[in-house]
Amino acid sequence: MGFATSFQLLFVMIVASLFLGSSLAFNSPPVMMSAGTKAPPKICILGGGFGGVYTALKLDSMPWENGMKPEITVVDPKDKFVFLPLLYEFATDQAEVGEVAPRYADLFAGTGVRHLRARAAGVDKAARAVALEQGEGSEGAQRALSYDRLVVAVGAAAAADRIPGVAEGRALPFYTLEDAHALRGRLRALKAAPNAA
Repeated sequence: MGFATSFQLLFVMIVASLFLGSSLAFNSPPVMMSAGTKAPPKICILGGGFGGVYTALKLDSMPWENGMKPEITVVDPKDKFVFLPLLYEFATDQAEVGEVAPRYADLFAGTGVRHLRARAAGVDKAARAVALEQGEGSEGAQRALSYDRLVVAVGAAAAADRIPGVAEGRALPFYTLEDAHALRGRLRALKAAPNAA
C-alpha cells in the first residue's frame, strides 16, 4: 500500500471516528438518532471516490444499536466508481472498463447503501439539506436531500488547464475514465500506424 493510499485510509478512519464518536474505537455499536424522531438517521455522503465509498460501506457493515441502521446515500454525478490506480491498465488494453470502473449499483448491491446520481450545488447547514442538480453535467432544476449527518468526500480534480501546452493539445490529461478512454484511443491509433506522426 503506497503512502497516498495509506494516508487516505488513515484520514477516512479519523474522519469516521470523529463522525461516529468514540464508539468506533471501542467496537461498540454506534448510536445515532434522526433529529427528533425514531426514524432511521439519514447519512448523506457527497462524493463517490475512495473516501465516500469506503465510508458508506463501512457504515453499512457496522452493527447499529436498537437496529437503527441509517439510510446511507452516496451522491456522485457519475454512475461508476473509478479505481484510479488501475486506469493505466485500461488505457493500455490490459483491463476492461468494468474491471477499472464498476458501476455503483454493482458495488452497493446487497447493501443498504444507495447511489444518487446528482451533483451537490450547495449545503444548507441550518436546514440540514443538500441542494442537488441531477445527473452528470446537469444544470437543470434543483432538489433538496435532507440529512442528519453529512460526509463531504468530494476528492480532487485535475487542473491540467493550468499547465502550459495542455489546452493546446500537446499533452493528454490522465486522471479520469474519460482521459483513459482518450489515451486508449491514441495508443491504439499509434499501434495501428506506428510510422504516423
